[in-house]
Parts: sequence; C-alpha cells; structure tokens
Amino acid sequence: MENENKTAAEIAREERKARMEKTSQNQEKKKEKKENQTPAKRKLKVIIPVVVVVLAVAIGLCFFFGVPQRTFTAVKVSDGSKVSQAEYQYYYMQVYNNYMQTAYQYEQYYSAYYGEGVGVMMTGFDYTKTPAEQSYTPSEEDKEAFTKKYGENPTWADFIEETSVNACKEISLINKEAQKAGFKLSEDGTKEINDYIEELRSSAAKDNYSLNAYLKENYGRGMTESLLRSILIKQQTYTEYTQQKQTELTDSITNDQITAAYKENPNEYNTVSVRYFTFATTAPTSTDDKKLTDEEIAAQVKKDNAANKAKADEFLSKATLDNFSDLTVEYAEKDKVSYYKDNDTYSKLEDSNASTLEQYFNEDAVKWAYDKARVVGDKQVFSATDDDGAVTYNVLLLTSLPSRDDTKQPVGVRHILFATEKTTTGEDGQQKTEKLRTLEEAKKLAEDTMAAWVKNGAKEEEFIKLANEKSDDTGSSDNGGLYEDVTKTSSYVEPFLNWCFADGRKVGDYGIIETTYGYHIMYMSSISELASWQTEIKESLADTAFNDYYDKATSNDVATASLSGFFGKRVRNTVEDYAVRVIKNVTSQTAGTKTTTAATTAAAE
Repeated sequence: MENENKTAAEIAREERKARMEKTSQNQEKKKEKKENQTPAKRKLKVIIPVVVVVLAVAIGLCFFFGVPQRTFTAVKVSDGSKVSQAEYQYYYMQVYNNYMQTAYQYEQYYSAYYGEGVGVMMTGFDYTKTPAEQSYTPSEEDKEAFTKKYGENPTWADFIEETSVNACKEISLINKEAQKAGFKLSEDGTKEINDYIEELRSSAAKDNYSLNAYLKENYGRGMTESLLRSILIKQQTYTEYTQQKQTELTDSITNDQITAAYKENPNEYNTVSVRYFTFATTAPTSTDDKKLTDEEIAAQVKKDNAANKAKADEFLSKATLDNFSDLTVEYAEKDKVSYYKDNDTYSKLEDSNASTLEQYFNEDAVKWAYDKARVVGDKQVFSATDDDGAVTYNVLLLTSLPSRDDTKQPVGVRHILFATEKTTTGEDGQQKTEKLRTLEEAKKLAEDTMAAWVKNGAKEEEFIKLANEKSDDTGSSDNGGLYEDVTKTSSYVEPFLNWCFADGRKVGDYGIIETTYGYHIMYMSSISELASWQTEIKESLADTAFNDYYDKATSNDVATASLSGFFGKRVRNTVEDYAVRVIKNVTSQTAGTKTTTAATTAAAE
C-alpha cells in the first residue's frame, strides 16, 4: 500500500496538510457565500444570537421578579378556579408557621412544668425539624384516604400540602358563594386589611426594604403588595361570609326545634355535679438498668391494682359531702397535695351532662348518676381497665341531682378595675410586679368613681368612657370594660361570676365587688333571653346546620382540587429551605434563653 514505507511522522504531516487544505477550501466557500448574501440575510445572522441572549435575560428577570410564580397555576379547582404558585405558597407557609409557632410557644411556656418535648406532645409537630424530616400520623378517620395518597409513611410536608390545597379549594368556593349572594366585605374588614399592609410597609422600612422586597423575602418570589391584598380580601371574605352564614342559621332555629331536641335526649341537657378522686395504676416500664419481663410487669400491675382498689374502697367508706376535700388532701400523692389543698376544684365536676361524665369516667357512671333512685350524697367506685391490665378507680360522690339549668346565660358584663398591683414582662422575659395602691385606696377609688357616675345618670355610654379611661384591666379597658359570652363555667374569679349570676340579676344592675385583683365596679350589659339549656341546644342545632351547609358548599361532591406536581415540589423545597433558617434562628434564641436562665439561677444561688 502507498503508506507502507512511510514513517509515522511523515504520515501525520501529510494528514495535517490535507486537513489544512480542506479548511482553506471551506473558508473560501464561506467567504463567497457571504459576499453573495442580501443585506436582509446578513442582518438576520446578526439578530438571531442577540435575540437568544435577550430572551435568556428576560426569562431570568421574570423568574427573579416572580412573574411565573404569579402567572402559572399551582392548584386547579374543578369548578374552574385557579391558584397561582405564589398564592399556594402563601397558604403553605401559613400552615407551616402556624404549627411551628404554636409548638414553639408551648415549649417555651410549659416545658418548665411538663418537661422538654411538650410542644411536640401538644401539637404533634417538632419545631426543631423541617416538615419533610418528621413523620405525620393521620387520624383514624382520615388514615385510609391519606395513606392512599401519600403512602404508608407520610410526613408533615404531606399534611401541610394537603391542608394548603384544601384551603385553596375551600376559600375559592366560599368566595364564589359570597359573590353569588351579593356579599360585600365590611368596612372594618377592609380597614383591617389596609392596616395590616401598612404595618408590613412600616416593618419593611425599618429594615430598609421596599414593601415588595420585604414580601419577597418573607413569602418568596412572586409575592407583591397587590397579590397579598387580593389574598387577604379572599381570606377576609371567607371569614366574614361564613360567620354571617352561621349567624343566619342560628337565628333560624325555632323554640319548637329546641323543645323537640330536649325531649329526644334530655340527659344531654340535664346536668349533674359530682366530687371525684382517682387512684390510677400505671404499668411499669423497663429502664436502662433493669429489663422487665412480661410476667414481672403483669405481677406488678396486679399488685398495684389491689393496693389502689383497697385505697379507693377505704376512701369511699369515709367520704361525705362535708369531708371530701379533706380526704383528697389526705390521699393525694405527695407532689399533688398542694393542688388539692389550695383548690378543691381539682376534685369537682359541676353542671356536667351525660357526655362529659362518660368522657371522664365511663357509661356505668352515667347510668348511675342519672338513675331516678339517686339522692344527693350517694357514692360509688367506678373502674376502667387499659390494655396492660392497669385499672383506674374513680370514687364519685353525687352533689346535685340531674336537672335542667334555667339560668339565663351567656351574659355580657362591663367592669372597671382598680387594681392593687400591676404585673409586666420585661425584655428578658422576667415578670415584674409593681405596687399601684393599697386595697383601701382601691376601694375608695371604686366608690368615688361609681358615686360620680350614678350622680351623672348611671348611663352605660358613660360607663364605657370611664372604663376606657380608668380601668387597670388591659384585657378590656379599650373595649369599655366589656366581657361577652360569660357563663357560670367561664374562667373568671369566683366573686366576679357570683355577681354576674346572682338571683334576680337584670340588665342595668351595677355594684362593687372585691377580688384578688382589687376592686371592680360592675355593670350588667346584656343577658340572654334563653335559659342555659335552650342556648346549648340552639348552638348545637346551629352548628349541625352550619356544618351541613359547609360540607355541601365545599365537599369533593361539589368540587375537587389538584396540585401541579412541578409547582408543588418547588413550593415544598422553598419552604423546607425557609424552615431550615427558621429552625436556626429559633434554636439559637432558645439556647440564649436557657443560658440566661441558668446564669440567673446561678446568681440567685
């Protein structure tokens, strides 16, 4: 062959020469072709690469400013409603923030009493983990549908996604209902939205942000003032319209319906009162030091059951209406003695219906309490056994027979408080108590203020002004001293409730009472026209009617909602990154608080 006698170097040189000649020929052809092009063709060759660059920049800017997030649909509702990625992300972040903050607050406020982990115990959510890092346990009612959609090991990210998609659907559907009904947002609702946006604008300015930049930082790309306003209007419309609907349905309940409901199930509305004390067996568990066998656990449970039954029977034999409180202190565990000694409400269950009794004890206790043969002072032990064989023994003593509560409630009451002390919380989280006046000084202020008010006509509008100006109760002073929906079981101090529900109390009554806070001038503003049992039935029937309405308006029989896989994943990832930053901030704050607390304790010691 031709190349057989040539060296490798010679062959390489010839191949390189051939390539160069070919390249030269190609360049000549290109030059000739270029010279023969029309001006329009030459211009096209220049424009095309520039257009590609401009499009790339434009797309980049669009994503940077959040145009696609506001434009592209993340959630489609089958009735035609569409929710953008930016709006869906807003709901997703709202759900996350709600659970995170609630769990964090429980941990901050109650861990000292119940130990670390109370935030998870109360909410199921661990604020030190991102949603995708923690498993979620659906309720028995939702378990089948939820696991079918998200698998056998769902996470909190799955739950937040499901909740957010449902929020998109339900808010959209209720807004359509409101639109069909000609509903108009209230002036207060509109003002609330405007005020909130101005608060955000002020916060943004303090951090040297424009409002839109601030919103992007907090809610992600795509969020703008106009979009946020639109979302807030939807949410406020949803809230106001559902409240209006519930009011309409409540007002539509007739006295005949109330009476019929009572006759159908009187024990749900007839109430009883009992004193009770509990002896509970807890199955022992293995520790690092000792591994217990099933036989050892069963033996210990059996022993503790016998001991607790003996205590319960002994307590029962001694218990009377007069000594029950003393017995609770005598039989309480050492760490619980102060609870029973300081407050006998720990052993009282008052004005309770059949459902409450069954929830606290069992069905046998309900049958016993509502038996027509019962008399005040009757007593009995009721037991319940758990899966480990551990038994809980409840000693019950009847303090009132089943009866229908004819007290007219709830009531609305106004008050003006002249307190003896003022408690504030400093920046370090420590509470400080400041002496305001003596009890005698508080009493004189109350008496002089009421006398001047009575002399001026004892009018409610004047009372409102005085409460706004003089009351030391920060919870009601800006509302004319008003507390609404007060019932006999509301968590107000006893003298306060006693005054509200004294026999013969009527609208316009006034007076002075003393409590642990100081002296109060009281004014009865409103009293329900219905008796307590009628109010309870009316509210129950109205709740049922509203739930039926809401289900018909928002159920999957009406409309379904589907989430875009692409945008759903983008939002999940965005909020996971956001959660990482939140966790870092929260844990550093918590560590700082613990360090401060430890230092304060050490200094005190």
